[in-house]
Amino acid sequence: AKPIKKDLENANLTDDNSHIDKWYNFDHLDLNKNYTKKIKSVLYNTDLSSVKFITLVGGEPLYGKMFLWFLELLDSKTDLSNIMLSFNTNVSIFPNEKILNILRKFKEIKVSLSIDGIGKLQETTRPGVSWEETNANIEKWVAFRNTTRKIDLSLDDDIHRVTLIIGATLSVLNVNKIGSILDYAIEKKICTEEVNILNPLIITLVQFKPYLDINLIPIEIRKNWLLDENNYPNIYHDIIEEYNRTILTDTPSVGGVDKCLTYLSIVEKATNTKYSDANPEIFECLQKLNEQTSP
Repeated sequence: AKPIKKDLENANLTDDNSHIDKWYNFDHLDLNKNYTKKIKSVLYNTDLSSVKFITLVGGEPLYGKMFLWFLELLDSKTDLSNIMLSFNTNVSIFPNEKILNILRKFKEIKVSLSIDGIGKLQETTRPGVSWEETNANIEKWVAFRNTTRKIDLSLDDDIHRVTLIIGATLSVLNVNKIGSILDYAIEKKICTEEVNILNPLIITLVQFKPYLDINLIPIEIRKNWLLDENNYPNIYHDIIEEYNRTILTDTPSVGGVDKCLTYLSIVEKATNTKYSDANPEIFECLQKLNEQTSP
């Protein structure tokens, strides 16, 4: 990460570096160490017997030692069968059996799988993990979901105790490929009609990176990527309407196409992944727009 971080800083892709200085540098790491000690002390001395809902946000919980520690603490201080747990994962790692055994005890679990593209596109938008590994971990989550059903005697039906949803970050890199994510979700049965969840796919606009703003591409071109909700199951209709509204919203971009291409070249150099192969339509579009705006 150090070489790519240095190259990105030297490229001056954005004028707003306050969030980087505040959250991602050494001051934050020192804060994290103190925070960990404090939160452990607080949790050790807190009555958790009445906890009903827990949501973990930020970071990748499955990489840190705190996740297992937290689950074991909860298990020792309260009845997990009364708790609904939700968390995000970038799907680069799947829980070990020790964690899975504790997860099985919760009343319900909602896991948001961060997927920004399928195949090579996921590798270039979230570099560092192969698509083969990501896909295998997704299949493991689906299998885990399918083995944690319970019978509702009043309804005489199976109920999923584990709900899987997809969280996608919408940027210029994947604005034309949301349909492929929906197709993949249907193929893998990540979100199905019988689960009956409100938002099977959550789309969030990219933050802090104006050089990845969808508005780098003119709205007239973006209109070509509208999705027809009639081609998808009912559970996806709301998110398709939201996606269509979003790409039809014309907000002036504060970034530049040249900076986006610079970003892509830095990532390609550091990871040996070619965005031009993963999404040639967008790459060619960016190149043409850059030629039009170059002096």
